[in-house]
Amino acid sequence: MLFSNGRISRLCAQMDRLSPQVRLARLWSGGSVSVILTADMEGFSTWMQRDEQAVIELLTETYYRFAEEMVREFEGELFQKEGDAIWCHFEDADRSLEAALWLLRQFVAYNRGRSAQEEVRLRVGLSWGERSHQVLQEAKKLESSATAGAVHFSQEVHDRLSQPAGHLTGRFQSPTYEVFCFAPGEESQCGERTVLVAKLSYLGPSQKIKFLRACFKECKKLEGEFYLAGQGLAVLSFADSRHLDGLPLKLPYLQTQVFRGVTHEGACYLASFQWEGPSPHPISLDATEMTEPESLKDFRIVLEPAPQAPYKFLSSYRLADSLIFFGRDEEVATLQKRLEGHNLLLVYGKSGVGKTSLLRAGLQAYSDHADAVFLMTRLLSSPRKVLEQEFRKNFPALRGSRCEEMWKEILLKTEQPVFLIIDEFEELFLRSSPEEQEDFLHLLRALFEDSSPRVKLILSLREDYLAELFALERFWDGLAQNRMRLRTLEAESAVRSIVGPAELFGLEVESELCHRLVDSLFQEGIHPAELQIVLDRLYREGAKDGRLALDDFQRLGGVGPILSAYLDESLKALPAVDRQRARTLLKQLVTASGTREAVSHRNLVLRLSIPESAIDSLLRYLIDARLVRVVVQSEDLGYELSHNTLVKRVQEWETPLEVARRHAEMTLRNEFRTYRRVGSLLPRDRLALLMKPDLNLEPGDEERLMLVRASVLHQMDPAFWMQEARHQELCYPTMLQMLQDDQLDSSLRRDLIVALARLPLEDRALEALQKSAVKLANPTVVKALKGVPDKVRRSLKLAVEERFFGSERMTLVTGGPALVGSDAVSKKERLKVTRPDLHSRILSERDLIQVELPDFFIDRWVVSNAEYAEFQPLHCHFYPPHEADYPAVNVSYEEAVEYADWLGKRLPTEEEWEKAARGQDGRNFPWGDNFEVDLVNSGESERRCPLPVTALEGGASPYGCLQMSGNVWEWTSTPWEPDSPLMAKKGGCALNFAPLMHASARYEDPPEMRLRWAGFRLVCEP
Repeated sequence: MLFSNGRISRLCAQMDRLSPQVRLARLWSGGSVSVILTADMEGFSTWMQRDEQAVIELLTETYYRFAEEMVREFEGELFQKEGDAIWCHFEDADRSLEAALWLLRQFVAYNRGRSAQEEVRLRVGLSWGERSHQVLQEAKKLESSATAGAVHFSQEVHDRLSQPAGHLTGRFQSPTYEVFCFAPGEESQCGERTVLVAKLSYLGPSQKIKFLRACFKECKKLEGEFYLAGQGLAVLSFADSRHLDGLPLKLPYLQTQVFRGVTHEGACYLASFQWEGPSPHPISLDATEMTEPESLKDFRIVLEPAPQAPYKFLSSYRLADSLIFFGRDEEVATLQKRLEGHNLLLVYGKSGVGKTSLLRAGLQAYSDHADAVFLMTRLLSSPRKVLEQEFRKNFPALRGSRCEEMWKEILLKTEQPVFLIIDEFEELFLRSSPEEQEDFLHLLRALFEDSSPRVKLILSLREDYLAELFALERFWDGLAQNRMRLRTLEAESAVRSIVGPAELFGLEVESELCHRLVDSLFQEGIHPAELQIVLDRLYREGAKDGRLALDDFQRLGGVGPILSAYLDESLKALPAVDRQRARTLLKQLVTASGTREAVSHRNLVLRLSIPESAIDSLLRYLIDARLVRVVVQSEDLGYELSHNTLVKRVQEWETPLEVARRHAEMTLRNEFRTYRRVGSLLPRDRLALLMKPDLNLEPGDEERLMLVRASVLHQMDPAFWMQEARHQELCYPTMLQMLQDDQLDSSLRRDLIVALARLPLEDRALEALQKSAVKLANPTVVKALKGVPDKVRRSLKLAVEERFFGSERMTLVTGGPALVGSDAVSKKERLKVTRPDLHSRILSERDLIQVELPDFFIDRWVVSNAEYAEFQPLHCHFYPPHEADYPAVNVSYEEAVEYADWLGKRLPTEEEWEKAARGQDGRNFPWGDNFEVDLVNSGESERRCPLPVTALEGGASPYGCLQMSGNVWEWTSTPWEPDSPLMAKKGGCALNFAPLMHASARYEDPPEMRLRWAGFRLVCEP
């Protein structure tokens, strides 16, 4: 790290004040030959700019203290401290390397639990020679070119180690060496092991896979451990270093050295190397799976152990399984060709043909770019969240919080090709709402469209979801244009996938067995999953004396019994109770559409009527039997069937009722997604399907609210969804809100009153219910309140009485004398201005007389369309919606009587009607003796249509009754004449003129006749 002289002076002065014991030594030079060690902190300048005081404390209290302990422990000398750089010398090469690794190990421990900004990343360089400026500069150059967390040392240092790292093949003239330090995981073996790390980036794909298989075979012979990672890296580990004698000669491609690693005090040393040449490639090891992710953010390569068996059964192939991945050479080549010049590729095929395996063990292992970054994930939860987690898992030090920001950081951090692979892309359609799907497509388009050719997006999809994918092209044109279909195996490829892995494990396969397997399994190709099930069974139960034989295949019953019996045989080992429980559990992992579903542990506990401890025990058994596998979801572990080939057999266990329930559950999920997206109403037929009692659906809270709302709107009983008290408590606020919505149809709101009355309501909710009942409730509502608590029933009954009998609706007409009919003078005057054909109307009026009447109440206005439709719903077909508050016409006298009986009222007599219209003084019109055209809806207004029932308040009678003159005729309970079958009507209508607007005017019609201009109002006794 370089500083100006002024900067160094200021730093020295500050440290002198803080710690008088700390002094910068003068540059030491001259003397004997030794190893020079120099160390430096990465990012020191940035630290100083951010918090100079904190850096000084770090240097004095931690960094320099570690350095001084190091030289005391390993018999060296610390001869210079300059900011973050230190220089030491050691007489012995072994001690110098041990000291360097000791110092790195201290900072591995120091970094644990600290954020990325607080971590100390150290580089160390070792050089050999006389004590001179040249040797110091060489040590500094080695340190500067080292990877953070590594010791970088020269050939001269390597040659002076007591246990040399091995022999070079001579490919590189001046190699240098790098040793990495990282913390081991719980499964790391303690004790001394010899580790060989091979960097293979200089090999072509076909050479590389051949070399790796050769390494694997030799490693198995020598009882070693073999690991594979990205970046063209292979690791061989042996308990005995003698096993490595001659190994480089057996593996001619090997261009690395061997260094002894010792597990000690929580740190493990692996040796790897960086060569000088046109393009050196430093190596980093990812310890994410071996220690806490926060402690080693710069190590990004995960080591995968080599496969332990030649066949994978139902598990997908991993990167390390590329060793046993045979039979897909042509598909791998096609895949690579499809990616040339394209940023986007769709890989699709039938379930179980090996799409995931092709991408993991094919594309990544055979890639032309050994240093490429591969990010592979599944959409098991929110798509954006899944992508963010995948980015941060592979690049822990990312600072961005959103996908777009994180992606830009990733592309800035690496110049190598970056592949983002989204496996089982159909999960986007199964788990995400339409809004999430649209948002995710826009995100992917923003990340990849028109991006650099080194950036690739690969989508893996079951081909039966192609239609759904094509529908998304409205958000990304050409989404499925570049695509590749993966088919089942051809016969020749199937033979290679049988023989290749077997040979790698030292097994011989009889040719007759290969032919029989191919012939038995071939149906428009050979399904890889079926082949793997059979081969795995043969390997585990039939392989004897290093052979896979036809006799063993026949002894196991052949293909059919092996495929169909595996699942059943696995469950037979369970007790009867657990076997049935296991079947029930497995059925939860299959969707109604016949796909696997990853279900969280929490949801399994909620769905199954099985003790949680029993569920855990079953899951362990099913995982061990490779029937179920664990997937990581955002907040919980999830479980799914290990392969889609198991789905069909699990579906066969389902009863017709279980099939119906699963279909109903799928319908509910789909309808809920649509409801969340556009607020659409669940169709009545689908609601009826979901309300079948034997299905026993258990919707979530939001789904339940949707169902209650739909039940109300379709006039189906919402109580079906509120069987439990907690469900009632959840739903009644929503129902109250709907009840108070004036835009909602009144009949629906009356149904809500009945439904709410049956729930245990708080006083405030009951008060709100009563207020709504005053506006909406009627005798039908009261009649429906059977089984309702008396308090609620009384409250709602009072509300109905208030609505239909209260002072707003009815007015009191006091008893006493009343003038009815008209005198001769009035008739004569009106006849003069009336058409001859209407003279009989006026002459039919009774002579003016006085009658005595008791008290009675009368409606202030005639019955409206909406009011009558509450009694007779079919009436709503006789008027348009905007005339709900117009007079209820087209109602016969008999129907008016039925309506009156329903309410507990009656039609007025002709005398009662006239008194309510004329008052005690017997006036001609409700407002007085003179005709006023503005106060009445008559022929003079030329409207020729009714008005709302509460219009023309200025024309009210002395008792406050509206429109007792004009608008519509009104039925009375008085016959036209004694013993006449006809009934009298009063008041005139909008077609009549002033002479017939008199309160004495009358008209007759048959009681069964529905008339366009005849309405009615009601009366009752006090």
